[in-house]
Amino acid sequence: MCSSLFFRNLFIFSEFFYLHCMFCKSRVIFSGFFCDTAINMYDLTRSMHTTDMQIVSQLRQNARMPVFYLSKAVKRCRATVTYRLKELQSKVIQQYTVLVDFSALGYLRLLFSVSLDNQEKDVFCRYMIHHAALNNLSQTTNGPDYFIEMIFADRNEAEEFLSSLQKGFRLTQLQYFFVEKDLVREDFLKGAQ
Repeated sequence: MCSSLFFRNLFIFSEFFYLHCMFCKSRVIFSGFFCDTAINMYDLTRSMHTTDMQIVSQLRQNARMPVFYLSKAVKRCRATVTYRLKELQSKVIQQYTVLVDFSALGYLRLLFSVSLDNQEKDVFCRYMIHHAALNNLSQTTNGPDYFIEMIFADRNEAEEFLSSLQKGFRLTQLQYFFVEKDLVREDFLKGAQ
């Protein structure tokens, strides 16, 4: 829980202060200085970055973690975690979601990369975005133009789709893979400290 030092030191200058609770010791930062001591702004930025990374790491493990437990896990007070979480939600966190094992539901995952003529890229993107089987669509560099993940009921449906794609667009490259099983999925930053 944040100490009463926060309330004692908080000034009305709302545009110039930034609340930073470090190990549950509240401090007010005013124009680059703590109210009682000077601070190196680089250290502050690095510290905030570390806190953000810890919050994201915890949420990658359990996106439903309440702020109370999240603050304990990252060793920061709830006010700081709540503030940093709102900032992350506005800039970094796109959505909270569920990872589904599509093979357990009887579906087949198809990963493929595509290169095509520049004139067809916009039409291709619109077509893919509105396709019911689309799971992920990424534009890439240094190789194919797009990397795509789609979900199909069976292999025949996937192959029919690939055939129609080759007939409907002037593809310069098409490489595809059926996912047998995920060895590691969505694991980045889960163990960041």
